[in-house]
Amino acid sequence: MEASQPGRILLIDDDPALGGYLTRVLTRGGFEVTHELDSASALLRVEAQDWDLLITDELIRAGREARAKSREIVLAVGAHPDDMEIGAAGTLLAHRAAGDAVAILTLSRGARGSDQAQRARESAEAARSA
Repeated sequence: MEASQPGRILLIDDDPALGGYLTRVLTRGGFEVTHELDSASALLRVEAQDWDLLITDELIRAGREARAKSREIVLAVGAHPDDMEIGAAGTLLAHRAAGDAVAILTLSRGARGSDQAQRARESAEAARSA
C-alpha cells in the first residue's frame, strides 16, 4: 500500500446502526471502508477484492477449496479481559478448528470493578484452552 492510498477495510456487521457508526469513525481516520450487512455478500467481496483489514463478529464460511488454498491469521481485539473469550469464542474456535492461527489482543487489564490480576489470569487460561 502506498502512503497516499488509504487503507481498505471491509466491515461485516449485521447491525446497520453499529456498522454505520464504525464506518463514519474509520472514514474520519482516513480509511476507505465498505460495510456489508451479511456474510454471503461479504464473502463475494473478499473473493473479488483485496483488503488491508477485515473487521467482523460474523463467521464467514468459505468453500473447502478456498480454505485449502490458504490459512488465515485471525486477530481478535477486545477492550477488556474476557471480551473476546465470551463475545467471539465460537468464531475463534471455528477458525482454530479450520487450522487458522488465532491471537487475542486485550487493550486493558480490567481493573475497574474487579481484581485485574485475576481477570488477566482467567482470560489467558481461557485463551490457552481454546
